[in-house]
Amino acid sequence: MEGILKKKISILRGFEDKWFKLTEDGFLEYYEIKPSIISQDTDIPANQIPSYVSGFGMKEGGLFSRRWDRRYFVLSDCGFQYYTSETETTPQRTVSIEEIKGVANANGYRDKQSVFQLVTKHRTFFIEVETPSDLEKWTKELSCCLQKREQLWLNPDVRVMKGKIYIVLASLAPDKDDCTFRIITNSGETHILRRDRMMIETIMHSINHHPLFINKSDFALNCFNGAVVLSKWKQRPCPMERV
Repeated sequence: MEGILKKKISILRGFEDKWFKLTEDGFLEYYEIKPSIISQDTDIPANQIPSYVSGFGMKEGGLFSRRWDRRYFVLSDCGFQYYTSETETTPQRTVSIEEIKGVANANGYRDKQSVFQLVTKHRTFFIEVETPSDLEKWTKELSCCLQKREQLWLNPDVRVMKGKIYIVLASLAPDKDDCTFRIITNSGETHILRRDRMMIETIMHSINHHPLFINKSDFALNCFNGAVVLSKWKQRPCPMERV
């Protein structure tokens, strides 16, 4: 079983989406998309980049600015990008699909029409496009890209393993709030993962009440695609620890 979980990277970087795969030998492997997949050819003008949707719009300024700037926006396999003009070859900013958390219609924001908001990990962008049909096109294509993201992860040729967690003898505990939990391996490593609140409650309830688990450390965790399954694993000796 495999799917997307959020893994805490550091205090500054917070949680990031990783692709997790539960293996038959008791490891929880996690992957990232290869950087080459989101690279771009900077010699191509913005209006010639193969894209799902592109065009001019007005972008609200940063945190301390309410000025709206005209930019040329492109949604492609490189991510969501904007340029100062349609002939520029270098984007002013690129937001990878992995960074995008959601998109929504924001009509009426600051008394403007045909506005959508793009929510990323570090910032929420408000962008006004020219017509209601443009608004529908942008929100539809952005939503489709988010749905396709999981399909991209399924291709083993575009991902690279970043690590693995040996969970046969691991213990699991809640971490700070109901949406996160930590896995502590037999070697003392701690990994903090996040899912929705209902899933975490289901995991904790299953561990505490499942009749098969005499030793709570003797389990494997499978919590992908909106379902939680706790699987009994055969006892295996822990891998040799480096001294």
